[in-house]
Amino acid sequence: MGKQKEDGWGDVVRLNDPEQRERLARVEEAMRGRLAGAKIPRAVVLAAVVGKGLEVVERELGIARKR
Repeated sequence: MGKQKEDGWGDVVRLNDPEQRERLARVEEAMRGRLAGAKIPRAVVLAAVVGKGLEVVERELGIARKR
């Protein structure tokens, strides 16, 4: 099991849903296209997706984003 940070969130996330993996691969490809084919670490792709997703979920739940 991966080492966990002090905040309780581990560093390893497993994506068992093949559809989610395919969707992330398409996002990765589109991001690379915008950067002239540059290699993008998957962690960067996931961080972008999680960041945007958090904005949507926070808005839906009425949670103000901490600055």
